[in-house]
Amino acid sequence: MRDKSSDERATFNQQIHERERQMDELAKYKHNMENILANLETENYKWFSRMQEINESDSAEVSIQRNQDEVNGKYQYIRKLLGDSDELNRECSQATNELEETRLQLQKERDELPWE
Repeated sequence: MRDKSSDERATFNQQIHERERQMDELAKYKHNMENILANLETENYKWFSRMQEINESDSAEVSIQRNQDEVNGKYQYIRKLLGDSDELNRECSQATNELEETRLQLQKERDELPWE
Protein backbone atom coordinates (compact mmCIF):
# COMPACT_ATOMS: atom_id res chain seq x y z
CA MET A 1 0.00 0.00 0.00
CA ARG A 2 1.32 3.43 -0.95
CA ASP A 3 1.63 6.05 1.71
CA LYS A 4 0.31 9.61 1.43
CA SER A 5 3.82 11.12 1.20
CA SER A 6 4.62 8.90 -1.75
CA ASP A 7 1.53 10.13 -3.60
CA GLU A 8 2.36 13.75 -2.79
CA ARG A 9 5.97 13.20 -3.86
CA ALA A 10 4.76 11.83 -7.20
CA THR A 11 2.51 14.88 -7.65
CA PHE A 12 5.41 17.21 -6.91
CA ASN A 13 7.61 15.29 -9.35
CA GLN A 14 5.00 15.75 -12.09
CA GLN A 15 4.74 19.47 -11.37
CA ILE A 16 8.53 19.85 -11.34
CA HIS A 17 8.79 17.96 -14.63
CA GLU A 18 6.15 20.25 -16.18
CA ARG A 19 8.08 23.38 -15.10
CA GLU A 20 11.28 21.94 -16.57
CA ARG A 21 9.45 21.18 -19.84
CA GLN A 22 8.14 24.76 -19.96
CA MET A 23 11.64 26.10 -19.32
CA ASP A 24 13.00 23.95 -22.17
CA GLU A 25 10.30 25.26 -24.53
CA LEU A 26 11.08 28.83 -23.51
CA ALA A 27 14.80 28.27 -24.11
CA LYS A 28 14.07 26.89 -27.61
CA TYR A 29 11.80 29.86 -28.34
CA LYS A 30 14.48 32.29 -27.20
CA HIS A 31 17.14 30.54 -29.30
CA ASN A 32 14.92 30.68 -32.40
CA MET A 33 14.16 34.33 -31.73
CA GLU A 34 17.87 35.13 -31.42
CA ASN A 35 18.55 33.41 -34.77
CA ILE A 36 15.77 35.35 -36.47
CA LEU A 37 17.03 38.62 -35.01
CA ALA A 38 20.58 37.87 -36.14
CA ASN A 39 19.28 37.28 -39.67
CA LEU A 40 17.29 40.51 -39.49
CA GLU A 41 20.36 42.40 -38.39
CA THR A 42 22.31 40.99 -41.34
CA GLU A 43 19.52 41.98 -43.73
CA ASN A 44 19.38 45.42 -42.18
CA TYR A 45 23.08 45.88 -42.80
CA LYS A 46 22.53 44.91 -46.44
CA TRP A 47 19.69 47.45 -46.74
CA PHE A 48 21.82 50.11 -45.12
CA SER A 49 24.70 49.42 -47.54
CA ARG A 50 22.31 49.56 -50.46
CA MET A 51 20.91 52.86 -49.20
CA GLN A 52 24.44 54.27 -49.02
CA GLU A 53 25.10 53.18 -52.60
CA ILE A 54 21.95 54.96 -53.75
CA ASN A 55 22.92 58.09 -51.82
CA GLU A 56 26.35 58.10 -53.42
CA SER A 57 24.86 57.78 -56.90
CA ASP A 58 24.91 60.96 -58.98
CA SER A 59 21.67 60.08 -60.72
CA ALA A 60 18.52 61.90 -59.60
CA GLU A 61 16.00 59.73 -61.40
CA VAL A 62 12.56 59.30 -59.86
CA SER A 63 12.89 55.50 -59.81
CA ILE A 64 16.08 55.77 -57.80
CA GLN A 65 14.35 58.07 -55.30
CA ARG A 66 11.49 55.57 -54.94
CA ASN A 67 13.99 52.77 -54.48
CA GLN A 68 15.80 54.80 -51.84
CA ASP A 69 12.52 55.50 -50.03
CA GLU A 70 11.70 51.78 -50.05
CA VAL A 71 15.13 50.83 -48.73
CA ASN A 72 14.93 53.51 -46.04
CA GLY A 73 11.47 52.29 -44.97
CA LYS A 74 12.66 48.69 -44.67
CA TYR A 75 15.74 49.79 -42.79
CA GLN A 76 13.66 51.75 -40.26
CA TYR A 77 11.20 48.85 -39.86
CA ILE A 78 13.97 46.35 -39.13
CA ARG A 79 15.60 48.78 -36.67
CA LYS A 80 12.28 48.96 -34.81
CA LEU A 81 12.00 45.17 -34.73
CA LEU A 82 15.51 44.89 -33.35
CA GLY A 83 14.65 47.47 -30.69
CA ASP A 84 11.50 45.56 -29.75
CA SER A 85 13.58 42.41 -29.31
CA ASP A 86 15.06 43.83 -26.11
CA GLU A 87 11.60 43.81 -24.54
CA LEU A 88 11.01 40.23 -25.70
CA ASN A 89 14.33 39.18 -24.16
CA ARG A 90 13.39 40.79 -20.84
CA GLU A 91 10.00 39.06 -20.84
CA CYS A 92 11.59 35.73 -21.73
CA SER A 93 14.15 36.07 -18.93
CA GLN A 94 11.44 37.05 -16.45
CA ALA A 95 9.31 34.03 -17.41
CA THR A 96 12.33 31.73 -17.09
CA ASN A 97 13.14 33.13 -13.64
CA GLU A 98 9.54 32.68 -12.48
CA LEU A 99 9.47 29.07 -13.71
CA GLU A 100 12.81 28.39 -12.01
CA GLU A 101 11.59 29.86 -8.71
CA THR A 102 8.42 27.76 -8.87
CA ARG A 103 10.42 24.64 -9.69
CA LEU A 104 12.77 25.24 -6.76
CA GLN A 105 9.84 25.82 -4.39
CA LEU A 106 8.19 22.59 -5.54
CA GLN A 107 11.45 20.69 -5.03
CA LYS A 108 11.79 22.15 -1.54
CA GLU A 109 8.24 21.16 -0.61
CA ARG A 110 8.75 17.68 -2.07
CA ASP A 111 12.02 17.22 -0.17
CA GLU A 112 10.35 18.23 3.10
CA LEU A 113 7.82 15.38 2.86
CA PRO A 114 8.40 12.66 5.45
CA TRP A 115 9.52 9.21 4.35
CA GLU A 116 7.11 6.69 5.77
